[in-house]
Amino acid sequence: MVSITGRLFSDYGYYQWAEKTYLKGREILSNKYPFAIELANLYGSRGETGKMIEAYIDLTLSNPIYRSSTEGAFLRYLDFTENEENSDLLRKTLLKKIQENQGNPILTDLLVWYFYQTKNFTGAFTQLKALAKRQNINNDKFLEFARICTQNKAYKEANMAYDFLAKNNYTDKLDAEKALSYYKELEVTPNPDEDLINRSSEALKTALSGPINKQINAYLYLSFSDFELKYKQNQDSAIYYLDALINSNVGDQLIGTAKLKKGDILLIQDDIWEAALLYGQVDKAFKNDILGFEAKFRNAKIAYYTGDFEWAKAQLNILKRATAKLISNDAIKLSLLITDNLNQDTTGAALSEYAQAELLTFQNKFQASLNKLDSISFKYPGNSLADEILYEQYEIALKQKNYPLAEEKLLQITQSYSNDLFGDNAYYYLGLLYEGALNHPEKASLMYETLLQNFPGSLFVIDARKRFRQLRGDI
Repeated sequence: MVSITGRLFSDYGYYQWAEKTYLKGREILSNKYPFAIELANLYGSRGETGKMIEAYIDLTLSNPIYRSSTEGAFLRYLDFTENEENSDLLRKTLLKKIQENQGNPILTDLLVWYFYQTKNFTGAFTQLKALAKRQNINNDKFLEFARICTQNKAYKEANMAYDFLAKNNYTDKLDAEKALSYYKELEVTPNPDEDLINRSSEALKTALSGPINKQINAYLYLSFSDFELKYKQNQDSAIYYLDALINSNVGDQLIGTAKLKKGDILLIQDDIWEAALLYGQVDKAFKNDILGFEAKFRNAKIAYYTGDFEWAKAQLNILKRATAKLISNDAIKLSLLITDNLNQDTTGAALSEYAQAELLTFQNKFQASLNKLDSISFKYPGNSLADEILYEQYEIALKQKNYPLAEEKLLQITQSYSNDLFGDNAYYYLGLLYEGALNHPEKASLMYETLLQNFPGSLFVIDARKRFRQLRGDI
């Protein structure tokens, strides 16, 4: 009778009477039925966030079966990404309730869930460890945490969990996952130290002790090949692992990817036509597939490097229609570069030397590339490659970790060539430089904001907006 009366009051908008009815019913029944879910829903409908949070937490405490309902209500009534005030109120209420209830594991678990929603994985890991101390929780919770972090690209936090599991002798089938997570953390760390490089190397070697018989194991071969090339400069070792994949039966996609990577190394070694042959094999095997588009773009680049601009343009025109936006964008930019400069110089002499400089940069022959870039202006005065040359000099400076010089080259583009081909690139990569190596978050924020205002159609807009909001404190 109490429930029916309270619901009627609520349906007709008499919320205060509905609340009084439920509280009176709780008193009459001596708290045997606290009308917690009715009150929680009522407070949520009325927008009384604090009372709603308290009511749902009390509901979960009284009967853990309501935990999923509580989580659903919090997702429904609280906006974790946009309403920071409500989000913080939930965190503070949970912490207060945990103290009042002597670290009740149900509430700690709910706090972990809250940290997942707000992407605070360090906070979640701290609470999981606290939970492990108070009760013997299943290590599967740490494994779940590691996988959630990996899905959200929070590799550092994922690796904290994998290390915790290893210390607790929970290593069943985790070697491959741990190795991939370590390598991904290495890849997203701007200036990784030797400790992270060595830990990643050891994790990869441990995981590669078995045969190539599973997808995740095969991905490790790709990752270790990348590792050997990028962090050890060992091209022969990188090719060894790629050949192991190419000669296995792990599946066409992985074999095709391995061929592309091997082609890239052959191109670095100046074995251009063998690289072109591998790219051609992948292009033929994966028509209308992103892997085939990648291969076609690489062969178009080879034509560009070797001065066959018309054939390169023909391939790029096909790729402009590619469904893969990143490949389409790269194809458009390279096509524009060729077209714009051939319009100014139909012989293509200056462009040919610039393309050769780009190939030298790709082959890590940085000084030779810089010498060629410097000579273009003297040999071809009045050429239209000024912003392209600055951008190539930036890329070399970045690879050599000369961050002040990299900044200088990008700033020159923004000051003199912001409306040209690399204008949006310059603002975006300046933002990354300021956010990372140069540690000027205010300048980074300004670069991202300028990009968002001046280049609304740029490929970098989505990531720039996210980074701008993070620096501003929205996230």
